[in-house]
Amino acid sequence: MKNLIVALFISAVFVSNDAKANVTTLGNTTVEVTSVAGGKFFLLSINQLDANALKLTLENEAGENLFSESLTKANEFHKKFIVSSLPSGKYFLVVTKNHMTAIQPIEVTDNGVNILENGRIEKFEPWFRQTTPNKIDVDAFFTTASKVELKIWDNEGNLAYHETLNERPVLHKRFDVSKLPAGNYSFQVVTNTDQYSYNFTK
Repeated sequence: MKNLIVALFISAVFVSNDAKANVTTLGNTTVEVTSVAGGKFFLLSINQLDANALKLTLENEAGENLFSESLTKANEFHKKFIVSSLPSGKYFLVVTKNHMTAIQPIEVTDNGVNILENGRIEKFEPWFRQTTPNKIDVDAFFTTASKVELKIWDNEGNLAYHETLNERPVLHKRFDVSKLPAGNYSFQVVTNTDQYSYNFTK
């Protein structure tokens, strides 16, 4: 596969009557992806970057990484992705900041680029905190999960705890693990699309 061309651009490039933009917010960071009718490119603009690293990748449907960059400590970031060398098909622009991820699908056609608004996904990775040797706090917000499983495994692969949550997009719970024997454990949060793990010792 040929490589795409990525270049810096001035924000004034956005001025076009035929431009279509999708905007996503990750905390105080705004991510705007814009296509222009008939153009074999799309524009990316990110505002309010801070000390927290932001990771940017572009992937094809097979999950292959076509472009990757990490960004920190800047007020604005602008790039132009020229995709004329890429085959027609669907691609995914993935922007991750802290525990937040936005996945913007992009369709490359013979005539240009379409930013697919209906397919955009925003994910929020769970936060795990061991507040005391016997308390594990878990906070999560699931935007697309229809079922969430909570599992705790010991270091020998035995399932020590299992709970299923149906149609519960918000999780804010403290788990008492005082009855577990001393040792190393893995706390897993499993959805229909993702799995997150947190290792702890009690």
